[in-house]
Amino acid sequence: MKIVVFGANGRTGHEIVKVALDRGLVVRAAVRNSASISQQNGHLDVVEYDLQEFETVKRAIEGCDAVISALGSGNPRQAAKPTSLYSNAARTMTDAMRGQTRRLLVLSSGAVDDSGQGPWIYQCFFRPYMMNTYIDMARMETILEERSDHIDWTSVRPTYLLNGPSKPYKVFDRFLECSGYKINRIDVATFCIDQLQETRWIHKMPVLAYE
Repeated sequence: MKIVVFGANGRTGHEIVKVALDRGLVVRAAVRNSASISQQNGHLDVVEYDLQEFETVKRAIEGCDAVISALGSGNPRQAAKPTSLYSNAARTMTDAMRGQTRRLLVLSSGAVDDSGQGPWIYQCFFRPYMMNTYIDMARMETILEERSDHIDWTSVRPTYLLNGPSKPYKVFDRFLECSGYKINRIDVATFCIDQLQETRWIHKMPVLAYE
């Protein structure tokens, strides 16, 4: 199987690429600047793309069996600003996938599901600070729902992302069901790669968290 990972040079994208290569998959890392990828592997190739240039996205997807979007703002200050990154990426990628491949996984956030759930620091600080990002993630998910006829999408909703070793985690249908609010990037990556062979979470928005 060959996959393309957009945002492969980000912290979660890097973990996704690593897990995929460890599983023996062929990986195409799609980044805006190829110099940002230093990893070398016989099953890894690097391509540059620009979301504003449709043909570069289409070429990145050509020949791949699945698409994973690990795009992100890059830093907390940027994440607080109004954005259309996620919704624009959803439109461009799903258009580029038409006639090529159906399987798409995107990274969203458990916080998109505003249930009033979570510790006070999350409700009073993190969620208000990141609201612009969550609003656009919700737009992204709406676009995916509208294009379910030709896209087998899964919107992965991790809780608060951390670096750390893999450990047992749970998958929930809704953020409201979570008893914990953290997840390590390696486990998000593992879940994403696992879904390439699974159908349970197609057209759904699973939330990942530790207990």
